[in-house]
Amino acid sequence: MSNAVAVASGKYHVLALISDGRPIITRQPVGGTTWTGRDYTLRAMVTGTAPLNCQWQFNSMDISGATNTR
Repeated sequence: MSNAVAVASGKYHVLALISDGRPIITRQPVGGTTWTGRDYTLRAMVTGTAPLNCQWQFNSMDISGATNTR
């Protein structure tokens, strides 16, 4: 099985998470509160077939230069 990205097993079962190549967000970014003029960092974790490209958006608009996972 070449497209399994995770495997777990127990006494009576074996499970495999199968990927079709599309990126999977394994940790959603969590929001919070900050003040105007202060930095706030959102982090996400993504798995998939390399190379992966990210683009953060605000109100459905791309944020210039925001192309990493944090």
